[in-house]
Amino acid sequence: MTNEHEVRSASEQFYTAAKAVLRGDPAPMLAVWSHREDASYCDTRGEIVMGWPALEQYWRRAAAINAAVPGHITATAQITHAVVNGDLAYVVALEEVHQEGDSSEMLARATLIYRREEDGLGGWRLLHRHTDAAPKSREWKL
Repeated sequence: MTNEHEVRSASEQFYTAAKAVLRGDPAPMLAVWSHREDASYCDTRGEIVMGWPALEQYWRRAAAINAAVPGHITATAQITHAVVNGDLAYVVALEEVHQEGDSSEMLARATLIYRREEDGLGGWRLLHRHTDAAPKSREWKL
């Protein structure tokens, strides 16, 4: 398996983990992240989460909130670009989130940065993730 395939596989595992969080289960998400202090996440609401302890708390809280949401939430992603350079890699993706019973959808652009570490997803752990709402002026579908 090439490094790019490994990173794409790590991203697929991230999106599987995201779906678990939407169902109220944080465990898969906690497994994909680097557990080091330099890990970080910038979410679509503008929150910046720094360091493993804060990330763990963030994802546990997100799972608990989602478990209490009435209706089914679904998410899909399309990886548009993946680049590997040594022990670092990044992935660009387009994402959609829908809630059952709600006609609106959240469209987002995401950048995921991975680092090859001793353990984890074929050695690749999520180091940083940044998401922002996709511009409303652009029409796109996954």
